Amino acid sequence: MVIKPRHLKIGDTIGICAPSGPPDPEKLTAGTTFLRNLGFETVFGESVRKRWGYLAGPDEERAEDLHCMFEDPTIDAIFCARGGTGSLRVLSHLDMQRLTGHPKILLGYSDITSLQLALYTKLKWISFYGPLVAVDLVIKSLSGEETGPDWFNMLMGTNAQPTVIGGSPLLGGQARGRLLGGCLSLVRSLCGTEFVPDEDGIVFFWEDTKEDPYRIDLMLAQLRLSGFLDRISAMLIGQLVDCVPRDQEPSLSITDIVLDYCRPLDIPVITDLPFGHGPGHVVMPQGALVEVDGDQGRFTLLETVVS
Repeated sequence: MVIKPRHLKIGDTIGICAPSGPPDPEKLTAGTTFLRNLGFETVFGESVRKRWGYLAGPDEERAEDLHCMFEDPTIDAIFCARGGTGSLRVLSHLDMQRLTGHPKILLGYSDITSLQLALYTKLKWISFYGPLVAVDLVIKSLSGEETGPDWFNMLMGTNAQPTVIGGSPLLGGQARGRLLGGCLSLVRSLCGTEFVPDEDGIVFFWEDTKEDPYRIDLMLAQLRLSGFLDRISAMLIGQLVDCVPRDQEPSLSITDIVLDYCRPLDIPVITDLPFGHGPGHVVMPQGALVEVDGDQGRFTLLETVVS
């Protein structure tokens, strides 16, 4: 059984944390202002305004921020300020016993992948692969938008109809399973650790940015060798931003690579889905039950993802 966080409502307090890199102060202010203009209260974690090289403070402090935000009854949801790098370093400092019994909405993407998969693997919590406060919400703030984006309906539990998300069909077929994945390089980095979901029937979603096709190949090869790909029932591929060859050497296309790995698995594959580092920000609920239609190039969320 998965554990769903309580739904978000206007007036709630959103804790803004930085489990990875330090956010730009001006962008952090802009993204936070957008949330406040929508009617939410916001509080910052201790490490949000710190910097230790490319990290938002030492590992122990970033982990303690997460502990405190999940344990604090006055904080209703947790949004990540930015990605970058560093969430993998936090995992060895997380005390899952302290988090048990305190599920909350956790929103973020890119480097936040490792944290979300760890929470699902250890606690079976649903979390949300989606916009970052000091990255994506800045655009909303600067554009003067005064209403919440469509994905707020998912977090607030106001979806009247099943969520159907469409892309481009690559391999046909039908599948059903738990939606799990994120940034491909982070999923690959979890191989061989205790934080990789080991159940069968996973609907594996992934995207990445600034990775050569040969590196995408290497990552998928490692996932196959680790046995992870043998446990998936479908593959959903999001926006691959600037994932092109960097030199003049001959290269396989990413489509060639994906087909080479997925045809032997006989699973549906959909590409060009609107999630990831690109401009389209569909929120992907980690751990939610979905149904995939590879013939039509779409998948459907089969359950509410908040309580």
